Amino acid sequence: WKEARPEWAKLLGAARKNGMKSHNADTSCGMHVHASKSTYSSSKILKIMEVFMKEESFFLEVSQRRAADLTAWASLSRARKPELIALAKAKGGNVFRYMALNLQNEKTIEYRLFRGTLLIERFFKNLETVWALEDWAEKESLLNINKGSFLEFVYRRQRAYPSLFSFLEETHRAELGG
Repeated sequence: WKEARPEWAKLLGAARKNGMKSHNADTSCGMHVHASKSTYSSSKILKIMEVFMKEESFFLEVSQRRAADLTAWASLSRARKPELIALAKAKGGNVFRYMALNLQNEKTIEYRLFRGTLLIERFFKNLETVWALEDWAEKESLLNINKGSFLEFVYRRQRAYPSLFSFLEETHRAELGG
């Protein structure tokens, strides 16, 4: 997907040029990113759900949605810890589709977190957030699931996630390290 950036830039630019809208459309519009369920362990799912719950205000900023829209379409904190563990072990089945990490699809995990966008930097920030969360959850201990460890992870790998890093530099410079 990173190699296709020029094509995405052309497509998104053409959409804007032709009057298309995304986040400011008359109806709510989000960017949903699907990832293969087969690449996610139960532990990885639990870590991502846990950080969404613990760091709700941070991920609200990253999502660039309004709080009411995030709650309606991509809730970060609907489940309690025992429910999260059960969902992660099953790798599916949330009773509520409108969670930030939707596990109801048969073969994919759906990140419903992001506000829609036709801006290439924000589009790639969203994709890189998913990529970074997956990489971070693979490596991070369950005992250290928090915003600080995620920010440190992105800072150390800023070349891998340039659009995400740029966004976080704008919004969390003091916490980003360095």
